[in-house]
Amino acid sequence: MKKPIIRWGILGLGWIAARFIRDFGKAEGCTITALGSRSLPKAEEFKQEMGLAGAKAYGSYEELCADPGIDAIYIATPHNLHEHNTLMALEAGKAVLCEKPLAVNAGQAGVMAAAARAKGLFLMEAMWTLFLPVMRQAVKLVRSGTIGRVERITADLNFDKVPDAQSRLFNPQLAGGSLLDLGVYPLSFIQYLFGDEPEAVEALACIGSTGVDEQVVSILRYPGARLAQAAASFRFQTANRARVEGTKGWIEIPDFFMATTATVAEAGKNPYVISAESSYHYQVLEVNDCLRRGAQESAILPLKHSLRVAETMDLIRQKIGLQYPFETGNNRHT
Repeated sequence: MKKPIIRWGILGLGWIAARFIRDFGKAEGCTITALGSRSLPKAEEFKQEMGLAGAKAYGSYEELCADPGIDAIYIATPHNLHEHNTLMALEAGKAVLCEKPLAVNAGQAGVMAAAARAKGLFLMEAMWTLFLPVMRQAVKLVRSGTIGRVERITADLNFDKVPDAQSRLFNPQLAGGSLLDLGVYPLSFIQYLFGDEPEAVEALACIGSTGVDEQVVSILRYPGARLAQAAASFRFQTANRARVEGTKGWIEIPDFFMATTATVAEAGKNPYVISAESSYHYQVLEVNDCLRRGAQESAILPLKHSLRVAETMDLIRQKIGLQYPFETGNNRHT
């Protein structure tokens, strides 16, 4: 029996949306039917640039969400808009794949999750790293006990960026900073493998001239006396490695957030390398499969994981004294 075609809309047409669309074509059984921007000329221009002649172009996010020919919406707007845009799409009855981080804080993420569950609609954070074949293999090896009991995980993600108050990376009004933009990757990976919330969190950061964290390092302790270190920075470029160390070996993944290889070392054996392509379309395949099965959440990346990561990032921001201008209340929900 032929699988139904999943029809996608893209909300927010920046560089991440362009990267998503370039890999989207590798996923079978789905199509991009519409693009939404804040202006029609921008949507039309983006449509031509991406070679999506058959897609509709909308000059507002509201029009995109209202399109009855869309099954799922990929939200690629700045962090501060994730909650509003997701709720808009859910209200219109659309499944949602929302760029990482799912929300600015745990309060917003909880509202989004509750709305999706109340409406019986699918919602997932676009933490594409966790769907890459190399990462799936690495996770499988860890969970099968190949390297024994995991005792420590370290992961970092750093890129050299020139401070620019107008850039979303450095603008506090847009929830900028290295933690939410980059640090979410190592934290999500660490928490995914340990599976629990941390028992203790310590963090230090370098706050730049625009008022956001340009560099942050976090130390976390998990149940069972297991430790982790997560780091992110806009101040320099590194190999962006993740290393998982167990009682019977280790796994090291260079450029883990876009992993194509991983080195596995089991006790008493020569290290070996696993490899596979890196592509954004693997998360698309997961969403498509969930929608065809009528699943409201991904079993690979359930909402509870994204909510826990949001809570951990809230704790880290408390430690480094970073609150965004638009955040209010104890849970900092807008």
